[in-house]
Amino acid sequence: MEITTELAYPIVQRVMSFVDFNINIMNHHGIIVASGDKNRINQRHDGAIQVLESKEKMVIHENDVDTLKGTKPGINLPITFNQKVVGVVGVTGNPDELYQVTRVIQMSVEVLIQQIDMNNQTQYRRQVMEGWVLDLITPGEVPFNKLDSIAKHYLHIQHHALPMSVLLLRVEEIRKLEQNQELQSMLSEKERLFNMISLVTQDRVYYAYLQEGLFFIALPSSTDPDQSKAMGQKLIRYLTSEGYTSYVSIGSGYKTIEGYRKSYFQANQALQLLERFQNTKVSHIEDWGLLRLVESVPASTREDFFNQYRPQLEGLSKELEKTLQIFFKCDLNHKKTAEQLFIHRNTLQYRLDSIKHKMELDPRNFHEAMKLQTLLFIKTLHA
Repeated sequence: MEITTELAYPIVQRVMSFVDFNINIMNHHGIIVASGDKNRINQRHDGAIQVLESKEKMVIHENDVDTLKGTKPGINLPITFNQKVVGVVGVTGNPDELYQVTRVIQMSVEVLIQQIDMNNQTQYRRQVMEGWVLDLITPGEVPFNKLDSIAKHYLHIQHHALPMSVLLLRVEEIRKLEQNQELQSMLSEKERLFNMISLVTQDRVYYAYLQEGLFFIALPSSTDPDQSKAMGQKLIRYLTSEGYTSYVSIGSGYKTIEGYRKSYFQANQALQLLERFQNTKVSHIEDWGLLRLVESVPASTREDFFNQYRPQLEGLSKELEKTLQIFFKCDLNHKKTAEQLFIHRNTLQYRLDSIKHKMELDPRNFHEAMKLQTLLFIKTLHA
């Protein structure tokens, strides 16, 4: 730990906010790098040099000042970090009046330095994690060897042993701040979101910020998608209580870096479907069934298939299209469909006959029903 002006000046300001004495902080060369008296900055402090050598407190009286360059009456104490003396904190004033406060000041400075170091380590690890995630999800060639090395030696991710599901969290408020280029507010809100994610997941996950309000979260996976969804719902409830609008999508659980990458792309597809249909706040890739498959087909292929039936489908009334959608939702069950539509079963039969006549596809026939449902999916995707 090297004590610099950038590190020490905020500490001096903080400590001087609750004491009535001038505070100096000297680096490992005995140079004053921060002080409440700006005229003393960058001066050599002979008292600090002696403290660095002896690792003991030094009291400087008025009659000592002439023989110790750059000093004033006061008390100087070593700053210890990781069991090493890395600098000196000096308190200016009558030593007889300082004995009660100097130990508190010394401890305050050391605690603040530890907090700053912890924050720096957290920020560094977060930067490494974000770089790792960006490499993981890149659409181009993936540097798997590099990712494996960083996972083992820096992030301590046991990807060969631990199956993980990727959860994508979209926070609309962060996205708007980023779009409006309100960077300072965005950084503040981002930090707040990181703390919330850590609190809700109890730090059992890896997470990073991507872009446009999107957070990447990798959490231990189970074979039951409902357990992953439960964590997503827990996140949504907490963020909603804090005034955020958010959505969560989840991929299946896999081991290895290749598996984590696959889970990300599944979560990303689920998010796109979720945002397009807006029918839920939390979505697992397995929730989308056939629609997931249809969405992954190239748009040109979907368009070719749709065009074969476009005139017939566009000729269906809204009433018949809704009937078809409810019929599929009820798994082709006539009784349930009639009940949900509040119509007689004979009326339902009449509508299904009308659909068969107009589409030349019978929704009561399984294979033709699959075609009809696919056409409805494509129509929705292209809307």
